[in-house]
Amino acid sequence: MSRIIIIGGGMAGLTAGIFAQKFGFQSEIYEAHKIVGGECTGWTREGFHIDNCIHWMTGTRKNTDLYKMWHETDALTDDTEIIMSDAFYTSYVGGKKLSMYYDTEKTRRELIEAFPEDKKAINAFIKAVRISEKLKMPVDMPMDLLPKFKMLILALSMLKGLRLMKKYGAMTIREFIQNFHSPMLKTFLTDYLPGAYSAFALIASYATFTGDNGGIPKGGSLKLVHRMAKKYQSLGGVIHTSAPVASINIRNGHADSITLSDGKEVSGDYIVPTCDPSITFSKLMDRKYMPKELAERYQSMLVNAQFQVAFGVDDPCDFLELSQYFDCEPMTIAHTEITRIGVRNYNYDPSFAPEGKAVLQTSVWQEDKDYEFWENLYLNDRERYHSEKNRIAQEMLRRILRQYPQLTGKIRIIDSCTPYTYHRFVGAYKGGYMNFIYSPEVVTAPSLTGLIDGVDNVYLGTQWLQMPGGLPCAASCGKFAIQRIKAAGAGR
Repeated sequence: MSRIIIIGGGMAGLTAGIFAQKFGFQSEIYEAHKIVGGECTGWTREGFHIDNCIHWMTGTRKNTDLYKMWHETDALTDDTEIIMSDAFYTSYVGGKKLSMYYDTEKTRRELIEAFPEDKKAINAFIKAVRISEKLKMPVDMPMDLLPKFKMLILALSMLKGLRLMKKYGAMTIREFIQNFHSPMLKTFLTDYLPGAYSAFALIASYATFTGDNGGIPKGGSLKLVHRMAKKYQSLGGVIHTSAPVASINIRNGHADSITLSDGKEVSGDYIVPTCDPSITFSKLMDRKYMPKELAERYQSMLVNAQFQVAFGVDDPCDFLELSQYFDCEPMTIAHTEITRIGVRNYNYDPSFAPEGKAVLQTSVWQEDKDYEFWENLYLNDRERYHSEKNRIAQEMLRRILRQYPQLTGKIRIIDSCTPYTYHRFVGAYKGGYMNFIYSPEVVTAPSLTGLIDGVDNVYLGTQWLQMPGGLPCAASCGKFAIQRIKAAGAGR
């Protein structure tokens, strides 16, 4: 029985492990952190649970291939309750309340009523969303292993969606909103994602929600990965936590073992790094092995990162929507200035807070230059790093109280995270929580195979191979790595 060593116990690593066991391999996961999950995690502060990952989860509609993969890995089970909200997000702009509803007809009708001059552009937007609802994410097997007739069937089934992707994928949200006349409507359409993102990212995100395919698993991120870890172990897989890998040992084009940070050497027939490639090709392997296309992306594309503040509230916050955005006094976070704040309400899951209380969270997009700001502060002036982080959290709290004075005396800061926090704890490149910013350049970027020239038995299984990253891409890339190993073995 061939033995597979999986480096990293996040979503990709757990999925790779489960499918390795299902396909008849013996596998072991080596995770640097004390728990599995990577960025799909959560933690408790002062009795409040902070869910770090799942705002909504693509693949909750039961008749999809993605749901089948979630079900196979126990990420979702028959007993998992899926929570759906009435609105994707709500914005308060110029005295108006605007929402992206689950019901696209309601969204269309209310937006046209508020902005009749933009009727044509609103109708085009809603039409694009409805077409995008039918798009499928291929997760059955990687495209390079897919038989040609199946590839043709898939392409034909997604023809309208692919045309849509080509049209809206080529423009940024900033360019897309020029189709609209109303400044308030333009603000509304740029609340959820920054203007540098592809317009298709906004359309596809909203379509996932309206297509009944973007619900929230009750219990959140941490319980989800615990189910997956339990599934993996029930199949005979072995998990080693607090076991950072120091190197992948390559001899004559073949990786025969890994060395752990404590010096222990572990042999294996195949190695599957599921961690960030910036770690794989700087600490574990020589940079020369990094696939050219992947290296080019790291050099030319920007990364998804955020500054986050979590609040514990002695109130159920029933008056708040799931996600809301509103104007605020300007403030600068690292190098990014904001004039609007988004607040997410986690009271949809009673397990996240004591009875009668709730968790609120704010997240602000951060660019590469912001990451560098936080990294330099942490490395050179630790005291200032923490004071600046705390100052910003206090400024966020002050702006929330100005919008919602009824929370005075009931809300307090329980945690805050910078992009560098994610780099420190899970090795995320520049604090990236997915992979690269979903820009027009990224939309057209093909998925990579994860094969490495010059090494015959190392198969990458990381979300960074497939745009735009996130849980579905992490899981499918972990699965695909094992399928490629299986196919290579069958061909010998």
